[in-house]
Amino acid sequence: MGYGLILAGMGKGISDAGTTMMAAKLEEAKENRLMARTLALDEIKAANTKKREEEALKRDAEIVSQAEGNAPDIGSQRRFEKFKADVGQTDASDEQLRKVFDAQYNQREVGDFEGADRYVEPYSKQREDVLNEIRKLGGSSTAIKESRETVKLAQTAEQAAAKEARDARRIDLQDRKLEQQGQYQAVLVEARMRQADAAEARANRPAADKSGSQERLTTMMNTANQTIRSLNESPKGRTQEEKAEWERQMTAAKRLRDNAQSQLNKLFDDDGKPDTVAAKTGAAAKPEPSKFSSTISALPKGAVQIGTSGGKPVYKTPDGKQFIAK
Repeated sequence: MGYGLILAGMGKGISDAGTTMMAAKLEEAKENRLMARTLALDEIKAANTKKREEEALKRDAEIVSQAEGNAPDIGSQRRFEKFKADVGQTDASDEQLRKVFDAQYNQREVGDFEGADRYVEPYSKQREDVLNEIRKLGGSSTAIKESRETVKLAQTAEQAAAKEARDARRIDLQDRKLEQQGQYQAVLVEARMRQADAAEARANRPAADKSGSQERLTTMMNTANQTIRSLNESPKGRTQEEKAEWERQMTAAKRLRDNAQSQLNKLFDDDGKPDTVAAKTGAAAKPEPSKFSSTISALPKGAVQIGTSGGKPVYKTPDGKQFIAK
């Protein structure tokens, strides 16, 4: 009897184990079915999402294409309305005005003056028309964003081109100004050189003429110094030709200054007195009083150098007085 109980217990244990294994297999099968269903649903969702994205892209492409096609007519009509407002009251029909506008004004500059491009619009304006049409036709936020970026790129490019054009015009104006200054300086230097030649001839005349020669030579020397200062303050130019012209003018101005200084020196003897015909001919002459008021250590206001005496600079003030520097 004990043996029978043992066998009965063993049978019950085997039965319970089988039941547990069966339940586990059923649960596993259930989980597999749920997983398969979830995967299938995910695939369906992904496919639907991809389809919607493709449809949205296709729709955006159609909207952008339509906007691109509409934009030129929108811009043309806007410019035509401006043209009609400028023309004012007329007996011509819109069709007649339109033919004239398209043939002669639409997106054309009509001269070389301010406002000649009144009916010309930049590329960025056309891109703005495209952007507005995309919004109007219901384009997606992505299409609107991309179109807005295109407008900004076009505006940036146009601003850079406008700046480059302004810089080119400024450089051209500077070049023309420098050229005009160079021509003026050249004419001035040539004129002063002719005056120097004439002054040299006058310096050899009798003493009666030497007072006037002194004034002219002083003016010439001051003018030459002004020319030299002006050249030093102006650029020498960028090209070899411009630099050579600058050097030629500087050399001529210095030669004019030195020539005038030399002629001024000839008008005074070693004592600082003007030469006389009597002194040159050896004839007796009365001693002449000194023309110089005094010897100075500080330069009076308005004084200009008119020559040298005994190696010292001689200055003349606006009231006609002459001084020798210490």
